[in-house]
Amino acid sequence: MALVRAFLSFDPPPSIISHLGAFQQRLRHSIPGVAWAPPAQFHSTISFLGNVDETLLRAILREVSEAVRSAPSFGISYEGLGRFPETGPPEILWAGCVNADGRLLALKKSLDDAVRRSGIESAPGPFHPHVTLGRVRTTQRRVVTR
Repeated sequence: MALVRAFLSFDPPPSIISHLGAFQQRLRHSIPGVAWAPPAQFHSTISFLGNVDETLLRAILREVSEAVRSAPSFGISYEGLGRFPETGPPEILWAGCVNADGRLLALKKSLDDAVRRSGIESAPGPFHPHVTLGRVRTTQRRVVTR
C-alpha cells in the first residue's frame, strides 16, 4: 500500500501569480527567515485529504470530477495578507482569497461530500481560502513576531 499526500486545490490566474510573486520579492528583503513558496507552486487548497492510499485516488477523482462538473462558476478576488496561526509565533504567511457570493464555500462542501463518498474524510477545521506565500522557519519565528 503506497500513501500519497493529497489535497484539492485551484491555481490563481497567471496575472495574480505574477502580482503575488512580485509582492513576495519585496517581502523577502523585510522579513528574514522565511522559506518562500515558488510562484509556480501557488495554489489555494480547498480540502486537505492527508495521506491517502493511492488505490483510492481513482474513486476520489471520479467523485470530485462529477462535483466540479455540476458546480456553477464564480469569481475570486485576492486581497489581504495574514498569517497562521493568528496568535503566537507565525508559521505561514499568506494572501487571502475572497468569494463574496458563497459559491466557493458551496464548492468546498460539495467536494468534501464527494471525498466522503470515496471512503475518506477531508481534514477537519475552518476553511480559510488563501495562497501560501511562505513558511517561517522554526528558528526565525520569534524574530518575525517582534
